[in-house]
Amino acid sequence: MILLHSQGGNFAFNSALKYPDKVKAIVAVRTSGCPTRTKQIFQKSKAYPCCGYGGNNLGKHPFWAGITAHQDKFRENLAQAGGVADKLLLPEAGVIGNSHMMMDQNSDQVAGLIQQWLTKQGVMK
Repeated sequence: MILLHSQGGNFAFNSALKYPDKVKAIVAVRTSGCPTRTKQIFQKSKAYPCCGYGGNNLGKHPFWAGITAHQDKFRENLAQAGGVADKLLLPEAGVIGNSHMMMDQNSDQVAGLIQQWLTKQGVMK
């Protein structure tokens, strides 16, 4: 399982694409990057489930609005290729008050949501 955050996203996704047989899942926490949209990438990426997590105020800054739109398109294309491409916005799950790091005063809640998703995907027991 790869857990990535922010600008580490591109490095983690590229490593997963290079070694898809070594990856059980990707958990993308407020990442600012994801792979370029090509059919080859989606065919490799569908080998493992992927979930993107977003915190508060994603739509309030033009930079994050653009990043979020790019990630939504990535997830849409991955799902169309047959992959698991989930998204969880913490405020929609009742977890509020997070900064960019998303592990502020409620890190146990955030970790619990990640663990639930990994369990649902069969990555954790």
